[in-house]
Amino acid sequence: MVQEGAGVTGSPGPISPARRTGRIAGSVITEICRVLNILGITVLLLMAAMTVVDVVGRLFKRPIVGSTEITEFMMVTIVFLCIGWCALKGRMITVDLITLRLSQKVQAILNSISLFIGLGVIVVITWRSFLETLAVQKESVYTIILHVPSAPFMWILSVGFAVLSLVMVAQLVQNLAKAAGK
Repeated sequence: MVQEGAGVTGSPGPISPARRTGRIAGSVITEICRVLNILGITVLLLMAAMTVVDVVGRLFKRPIVGSTEITEFMMVTIVFLCIGWCALKGRMITVDLITLRLSQKVQAILNSISLFIGLGVIVVITWRSFLETLAVQKESVYTIILHVPSAPFMWILSVGFAVLSLVMVAQLVQNLAKAAGK
């Protein structure tokens, strides 16, 4: 069995610094996405519990005040904490009826092109969301019913996009390596 990084003769060879750095970066990104995903799932469970309590409370004329606002913030939290994990695990929607019939190298090239374009869009969205978050924080925007500040949830949105950007960079590098045949 040949180990990764093994030389032509099968003897273990050194792993290049670039490959080692890539592995470490990939591990860090994966761990960040995993932790954020667990937080997002926890918020999802809390949202489900809150919805049940609200519905039961309505039967007794005691609904949770501001439950709509709370649910909205929880949905933002769930989506943007989990988006990096979904992208990392390949759970985004793709239409691959034609590309599945192409060679691995051509698929990697096409994936690289779409990741490059998508990354450009996501980087702009990330940048603008951070600017908007700073503006919302500066203006002290609050919700109408509960007077909850919007800025913390805007920060979650911005960080979620930033993590998605990192995942897409890692995937782009992987696809470029596949396309180059490495």
